Amino acid sequence: GYDATFCVLPPSDSRAEAARRLLGAAPSDSLYKVMVHDYASGKELDYIVSTPFTNTHQRPVGRGTRCFRAYDCADGELVLLKDTWRISTFTPERETYAYLKRRGVKCIPDVLAAGDVSGQECGVDGGGIQRLVHSRLVLKQVGVPLAKFRSTWELVNAVAYAFQAHCEAFRHGVLHRDVSAGNILIDRENNQGFLIDWEMAMKVTDNDAQAYERTGTWQFRSIRLLMDPSIPHGLRDDIESFVHVLYWTAVKYAPS
Repeated sequence: GYDATFCVLPPSDSRAEAARRLLGAAPSDSLYKVMVHDYASGKELDYIVSTPFTNTHQRPVGRGTRCFRAYDCADGELVLLKDTWRISTFTPERETYAYLKRRGVKCIPDVLAAGDVSGQECGVDGGGIQRLVHSRLVLKQVGVPLAKFRSTWELVNAVAYAFQAHCEAFRHGVLHRDVSAGNILIDRENNQGFLIDWEMAMKVTDNDAQAYERTGTWQFRSIRLLMDPSIPHGLRDDIESFVHVLYWTAVKYAPS
């Protein structure tokens, strides 16, 4: 259906030139204004985006996740905007970030705004069909994709910091469950790394069907989960995923 919260930005808009410059968009690239209803403040916030830098939304199955470099219309800063259809029975990602931040977990980004798109849901609860809710999340840190590492030291360093975030989160009772090359970002400002995309995370005390949901990008999934879909996702599986991320990224992108 028609989404009035995501629309083409007219070329005459006074913010277009500044947004195009910050986003590095070509004169021929279309710009779009995206509205985010912030759950915490209750405000309607505007952002300007161009082409998403992810491509998983082009697949015929999945949750249509798109990530954009975005121009914050309030202060002119560059931020990251995630547009996705979240699973209604999972804890909203904004709540997981808030929980981890309150407990001082490091090496995760800061949430600037987050909320659901009003009236946009699909599917049903139960019967094997998941109910999805259109949701948006804005992060302060944009970061650099892991595949764009400048040296193997930078690659290993970013993964190490992401692993630190994972360990701290687990000590506070949260398991990420979707460790992949796309969910680790390089933080060049601080020579660190970030672990992002906590959408599939769950409390380690949960002992319900969610623990048996198959999550994670298949090429980084643990061998035991690939071989036996009936077992629950555990800590050992996430740790193995970090190993797969490291060698997969190095083999694919490091100069030979």
